[in-house]
Amino acid sequence: MKKNWWRKNRRWIFLIIAAAIAAVYIVTSAVSLHSHGEKPNSANIQELYSDRSQIIVTGKDYSLEEEDAEKYIEEQEEIQQETEPEDPKEKPAESIVKEDETQPDQEPETGDQQPGPGDGPGPGEGDGPGGDDDGKEEESKPDKESKLPKIEHTIQDTPYGSNIVFQVRGTDYKGRVIDAFYYEVTLDGFRLSSVEISGDGWVSYRADGLEEGAHSIVIKIKDKDGNTSTQEAVLNVEEAQDVKIDSYVTLTVEAEALGFGTLLQVTDSIYKDESAAHFVKRVLEANGFTPSIDNASSYLSRIYKAGIKPGPATVPEKIQEFLGEPYDDFDPDSLGERDYYATSGWIYLVNGAYMGVGMYGTTLQDGDEIHLGFAPSGGDEYNGNVYNYGDW
Repeated sequence: MKKNWWRKNRRWIFLIIAAAIAAVYIVTSAVSLHSHGEKPNSANIQELYSDRSQIIVTGKDYSLEEEDAEKYIEEQEEIQQETEPEDPKEKPAESIVKEDETQPDQEPETGDQQPGPGDGPGPGEGDGPGGDDDGKEEESKPDKESKLPKIEHTIQDTPYGSNIVFQVRGTDYKGRVIDAFYYEVTLDGFRLSSVEISGDGWVSYRADGLEEGAHSIVIKIKDKDGNTSTQEAVLNVEEAQDVKIDSYVTLTVEAEALGFGTLLQVTDSIYKDESAAHFVKRVLEANGFTPSIDNASSYLSRIYKAGIKPGPATVPEKIQEFLGEPYDDFDPDSLGERDYYATSGWIYLVNGAYMGVGMYGTTLQDGDEIHLGFAPSGGDEYNGNVYNYGDW
């Protein structure tokens, strides 16, 4: 009986159960929509939740219990301190902003950047690098000017005659004497040659026959590291200072090696600081001769005078044995280098000795004797290398 009823009514029972389930689902869905609102459009999810992505863990409109929240904040602070240790050299951004707000805007006086630490005094002067109390930087980086050579000279701000002699000395920043090779001394733009070097490093220079007025002497000295110092001195020349002193020198000019004998012998007073070159030129010109003397080297290449060659050369046999027969020379009014022999020329001695320097390098003293001799073999006749002077 029951089986027949179930068979007859089971279709309706299934329909009622399905309807009940559907009703329950509908009611549940309605309640969910009512409590959460409408389901957002998937296209607007990024816009709707953009601010939520900035809130860590808690989410929007949601918070932990008060005790749990405090614990969470403490844990986050500990994690931040462990992962990002504070750099003592850097200031927090807030501190920088506050300091900038308290000081007015300033432009650097020079350059494109503000002075850095140690570049100049500032707040707390002397307390930091570059201050008065910190001299380490200055000691480790000496002033470049302190390494420049030191120049000394004997030129004074007093009137001079036309013949002068002065000394120059250069030392490096450690006080060591600099070699004269690294000196450059010019007079009115023309370079002078040194004439003597003393044992303590003083280098002598001289100039003769200067015109009256002011003359510029520029001294440049360079050390081995290339540091160069330059110093200028003004030399005032007055004719009133150019007077002879009570000192006398004898000049002898001879060409005995050619058989011409002594051409001139004269004794004359000298000027203060007069060189042998200036004295020779002055005395020769005063006695009718015209010398050709190089102004830089003081080399006497030729002497001119009408009839200076009185006739054919008569060369001693010893010279002919060494040099051969002299060739003919057809200029009777001059005598100089390469006349008669390729090795011939004028040599000079002071007090019977070679000086080792040009005539400009010899400052005359009272009683000196200057000997100008014409030497066929380059001077060997006078120093004993081949012939002894006076043995011909």
